[in-house]
Amino acid sequence: RAVLSYTGDDRDVHEYLEASSLEEDESVLLVDLIAPSSSFGAPVDALGVVELDGDAVFSEEPSLPDRSPDDGTATPPEDEGPNRRRPRLPTDDAAEEPTEEPTEEAEPEDAVDGNTFTSPNFGFSISWDEDVWEVTATATDPDFDQLVLDTRDSSLSLSGTTDFDGDVGECLEGVTAFLSAGTEALEIDDIDVLDDEDGDPIEGEERDRAFVANEYTGTFEGDDAQFVYYVECRTLVPEESVLVVIHFVLDPEDYPDEAEAREEILDRLETEGSNGGRDDERTPTPEDDEATATPEEDDDPTATPEDAETPPPGDRATFESDAYPFTLSWDPDIWEETASDDAGVVLTDGPSSLTITAVEDYEGDSVACVQGQVDEIGGVEGVTSVEAETGENGRRVSGGNSERFYALYRVTASDGTFGGTNDILVYLECRALVENDSVLTITHIVFNPDQYEEEAERREDVLGSIEIEG
Repeated sequence: RAVLSYTGDDRDVHEYLEASSLEEDESVLLVDLIAPSSSFGAPVDALGVVELDGDAVFSEEPSLPDRSPDDGTATPPEDEGPNRRRPRLPTDDAAEEPTEEPTEEAEPEDAVDGNTFTSPNFGFSISWDEDVWEVTATATDPDFDQLVLDTRDSSLSLSGTTDFDGDVGECLEGVTAFLSAGTEALEIDDIDVLDDEDGDPIEGEERDRAFVANEYTGTFEGDDAQFVYYVECRTLVPEESVLVVIHFVLDPEDYPDEAEAREEILDRLETEGSNGGRDDERTPTPEDDEATATPEEDDDPTATPEDAETPPPGDRATFESDAYPFTLSWDPDIWEETASDDAGVVLTDGPSSLTITAVEDYEGDSVACVQGQVDEIGGVEGVTSVEAETGENGRRVSGGNSERFYALYRVTASDGTFGGTNDILVYLECRALVENDSVLTITHIVFNPDQYEEEAERREDVLGSIEIEG
């Protein structure tokens, strides 16, 4: 016998399965009862006693797992393995069980629209590539929203919760402790922090974000097991709520690829009044130039120092597109215009080259635009690798949303490609110009990676001057 709970085409359902032998073990009787989770008891009551040749079909009354008298939520099976959906995370006070039934205030399926999930109670939204990820579960109640996505080799859970009182450190400690406890079927023998490609541990804590990747070794149902849990907590509302990210990777050797797929999703995360907890990694927008807050240089290699002043307009060279609604300017003592047309301009300052041009492509989606630019670079003759660059904090230098997105890459090339340099840094950024139509592409090639910080300051001076009409 087995009881399954999952999200069907239009609702959450429970399924009761029972198999029994017939005719001296020569055949099997299979009974399958499927009903909405919110009213599972009704069809059971309506069935009464179902018999086949005078014998009851069900060996016992179909029912859900035992329920707690305190909150009426379902108890997860004790033999739940490491690659199955984990129950709702415990608080410090008690280990709460998962809520299987959505409340009347918000149906889980209403939170998913195509490849986008919008949290009804916490205001964050996330989108994903449907060719890579599949939605396997959603849940909502007044103090908990969850989305679970699966690939072939990993499972990603994103949950908004009022647990932990918005404290990311407490959240990370509580979640990792829960995951480390194991189950009756899963015994954990050893836990080690996973190292990145440079040999540095994948862990860290900031004011509004804490994360760690742990490699677990143990046994599952008697067989050796080795897997990775990446856990990240981000502040949603200070002292109120957090976003909990749990990424299970079945094989530690697959972690780098699966982590890259996860980061592509997290880069699209949008929250109310913030940048998904990644404000420290974003580049300043034109609107930000009027604000007093500036990203900290230590956290974001692309940030412009507070003392980098923009020269007066009269001392600057300018470009205004005749075909697209944008203008920009630069310091002629630093940058030289080497090419231009109706769509954009190319500037050089010796150590780097900066191309800013508009294209009618990618349906105005900046995230797709950056990925398209990466693919184009990877296809250039002589390019042997294009790898995402990480900052001092071990995280990818990338961020934004569909309106504006950026990322930094290290490109290895040969045969004189990119001016004869075989190891360069390429900063890519895209900004929406015309909705669902065109984007502004920004490509900054720095030929000597050791000069990147200085060249990034010069670039940000130019990008801060960009004005897009409408």
